[in-house]
Amino acid sequence: MPLVHVIDGDSLTVSQKGDTVTVRLTSIDAVEYRKDCGRADSSRWSCGHDARRALEQITGTGRLHGELAAQDAYQRALASSRTRPFPDGVDLGAEMVRRGWAVATSNAYFGEEAGHREAPRHLAGQLRAAGRLARERPLCLAAICG
Repeated sequence: MPLVHVIDGDSLTVSQKGDTVTVRLTSIDAVEYRKDCGRADSSRWSCGHDARRALEQITGTGRLHGELAAQDAYQRALASSRTRPFPDGVDLGAEMVRRGWAVATSNAYFGEEAGHREAPRHLAGQLRAAGRLARERPLCLAAICG
């Protein structure tokens, strides 16, 4: 699947059989593109832009590999994706969680979260500081983001 565009930290568009398909990465949650997050000093930062840039860096400009598993309520294809066919390449969801730009929403990536507990500048650090809100309510990012 050739990458067309990264939308935000957990969504992208790919080209499949001549159509453009919006894909939502499974088992992670990242902040929306236009959201800002708060710092300890009460200042704001563009965490949504930074999360998108992180996914852009991971994906590069090449092909993505994965299985489109289902569709969500917004008609996005749900999929786990890699930069190369399994078992090679980088799992996009795992890497976003590992780098602290997304939180795991299923046990598929909880192990990756353990590696960045001291990453307060990243989204996952923000969520942990807010009392592990992501695990209690995965879509509560508005509680820490304006």
